[in-house]
Amino acid sequence: MSVWYIGDPCYAIEDERWGEFCEIMWARRDGLKAAHDKNYDPFEGDGFSFNWEWIDEDGDERTNRVYVYNSGLGGDGTVNVQGGLCVDAGLLSVMPIGLCKRLALTETSVGNHGCHAVVESRFRPVFDIDTNNHPHVLLTIDGEIQQDNTGYQECDECGEWQPEADIIWSNTQGAVGDCCYLGEEE
Repeated sequence: MSVWYIGDPCYAIEDERWGEFCEIMWARRDGLKAAHDKNYDPFEGDGFSFNWEWIDEDGDERTNRVYVYNSGLGGDGTVNVQGGLCVDAGLLSVMPIGLCKRLALTETSVGNHGCHAVVESRFRPVFDIDTNNHPHVLLTIDGEIQQDNTGYQECDECGEWQPEADIIWSNTQGAVGDCCYLGEEE
């Protein structure tokens, strides 16, 4: 089992290394974009990864993979998976907890810590981000899938998730999307 940080990398990477982290991340993103068509966004889907070097508690240099994704928020906000993940840099990440030098020791234990989560899992947690479709954020941890349904509600009639603005409350049908609304009987 491995222990993973899940959240915005800006909360986990220490200030003095944040610039280096961003340089590596943007260079990797630009390289991926250049290898695809102009509309390709490497932060979408299953994101992308790069190597990040760090010094462990014994003073040994290690290299691990960091995985980054678009949060879909563009900046400040909360993604409602794994108890709620705060977003400040507009990114989500999954990285080994050892890379998270900015966190206090109490913030590295397994559980939700307000703005980030720490999980122990057999496999790396994986985001699937699709900012153009609902749900725009899926998070899979050891086969268990969580999704962010913020701003959406399930239609009682067809079971499809609809934007809350398209939900109609009917005395006969319950909460239904405008696609399923039959109207009220007089």
